[in-house]
Amino acid sequence: MNIENLFTEKTTINISVVKLHKQKINKTIFNQLLIYSPFTEDFHLRRQVKFFGFVNEKVKWMLWTDDESIYKYEMKRAAKFAYLNLDDEKLDEFKKIYPIRQIRYFKESHDEDHYNEYDNDRTIVSAILNEEEKLEIEKKQVIIRRILDELNERQIFL
Repeated sequence: MNIENLFTEKTTINISVVKLHKQKINKTIFNQLLIYSPFTEDFHLRRQVKFFGFVNEKVKWMLWTDDESIYKYEMKRAAKFAYLNLDDEKLDEFKKIYPIRQIRYFKESHDEDHYNEYDNDRTIVSAILNEEEKLEIEKKQVIIRRILDELNERQIFL
């Protein structure tokens, strides 16, 4: 292997800079940004969301705005939902990510004992979802994966 071939003499790198009131956002300002999800509890995009990119500061943070404020949100939290496998995910873990009341089974069930049968169970999520619910969740996952992929191409340096 020729080591010299691993190095380049010339390269062009685009660096993204985010400014707030004409001042570049630095680590001090970044650390003061509110942590807020660009997604609702059930992973719909909030209104007016625009993404700037991501900042790699101990963890990867997506930087976004709603045209009123700038926020940061840990990318790993969105990725948990985006990449979960409904055929493998256990209900007790799924409930930590997705609001269980959105699922038809629990909305329609009035039998508290039946709910508790699944509540602490290691039941696979796909076993209690109907096809419509699976499709809805999978569509949201595709959108969030695309957002995460695009964010990974847009690193912001502080």
